[in-house]
Amino acid sequence: MAGEDESGDTLIGVPGRRFGAFGGVSSPKAVAVSSSAGGFASFTIGYPVEKEPNVQLSQASWLFIDGYTEGSLSTTDQTDFYRLQVPTAGTYSFETAGFFGNFCSFALDLNTTLTLLDQNG
Repeated sequence: MAGEDESGDTLIGVPGRRFGAFGGVSSPKAVAVSSSAGGFASFTIGYPVEKEPNVQLSQASWLFIDGYTEGSLSTTDQTDFYRLQVPTAGTYSFETAGFFGNFCSFALDLNTTLTLLDQNG
């Protein structure tokens, strides 16, 4: 993972800041690292968006701890699934927000429901 830190606060993945992952945020890949040469990966950063389709558990888009993604819903696409890897046991907070609510007013009408599932659904 890499991203912008224009505020100098050492945080990446903050909503509104560009960030990215090797292989893309929707399908990240591991970077090979050796003890003698380290590792190198070149990739693009941007504003992360969900990978469609993600309307079933088997199609879940990746979401990163301390990150964000922009998604969209419509009258025919009212459910989105995301997957994440929890690095350590602890307390985590998840939030949804109407990103474009001020511009189109639709996001202000959302009543989201979050359900946490294990890898088996």
